Amino acid sequence: MKKLKCFLALTLLSVSLLFGQSNNGTLKIFSDEPVIVYVDQVQTPNYSEISLVAGTHYVKAINADEVKVYSEIVTIVANQVTSIFIESPEPAPVITQPQPVKIDEPAPVAETPKPKNDIYIGQIDGSLPSDMDGAFGIKFGMPEASVHQIMEKPAAQSKKSGKFYNYAISTTEGYCIVETRFIDSKLFDIVVGYTTLYEENSKIKLNKNELPFDAFNKMYSTLVAHYGEPASVTRKFTDGYAENDGKLLEALKKKKAMILYKWVHPETGNFMLLTLAYTTAPIAAMTYTSGSLEKEAKSQGLVVNDYNYGKSFEENYNKK
Repeated sequence: MKKLKCFLALTLLSVSLLFGQSNNGTLKIFSDEPVIVYVDQVQTPNYSEISLVAGTHYVKAINADEVKVYSEIVTIVANQVTSIFIESPEPAPVITQPQPVKIDEPAPVAETPKPKNDIYIGQIDGSLPSDMDGAFGIKFGMPEASVHQIMEKPAAQSKKSGKFYNYAISTTEGYCIVETRFIDSKLFDIVVGYTTLYEENSKIKLNKNELPFDAFNKMYSTLVAHYGEPASVTRKFTDGYAENDGKLLEALKKKKAMILYKWVHPETGNFMLLTLAYTTAPIAAMTYTSGSLEKEAKSQGLVVNDYNYGKSFEENYNKK
């Protein structure tokens, strides 16, 4: 799990840079009915005043019935306010016909609506690819330049290091750190990480004493909603630590616990891993991986960001 360490450092760097930017403008959205607003495909709960980097941004809004009521490219000017008013569409007239009364027929039972998962892990228009071939609008096999062109648009900060790029993206859960990895300049692995942050003396810091359970649970629920139950689950505790003993943070920190969920596409071999771990701080992390290109990385013994694809996940996890 050393491959996640740079996520944490970049999170702090990205947050501090974001709050210190001077070329931002403000977007204010007014609506005569409650709406859900997305800016650059990221849900923005508080849309009354949004600070954005100057330039063009894609703004979309849907109403409570999940009907799109606004979809435009908006230009933000530095140090200026851009306002948008979203009007409610006029409802179509409803013509009702009298229905015959049926005797001794039980009334229909209303379906309970499924809860919405609002954590951002790369969904486009609320969906992930059915064949698990990527996320964030990027797909396995894409060249580095194409991936970077797509990913840098929603990112508050980006950084290239060898065979991978890091991106910090502002979300409803705080900051999502995304790492894209390449083999022979082709995308084959996407890592997504969430940590718990807090503010102290106007500085954003990592909370080393709180596990990001909320992010982890929402990531799990989102993956189950799209792909069903995981193909395999590993919840391993050693050296006296046990499930529900109240010492999970300590066990993760000492590498005496491993929590890992795996989804596999039966045809492509593409897979996803979700884990709760500890590097320099607790982190909820998941990966999207190309089945075919991962085999190639394994055969080459490829090492990216200190992660050796010639070894198992557990061997990398327990590496000191």
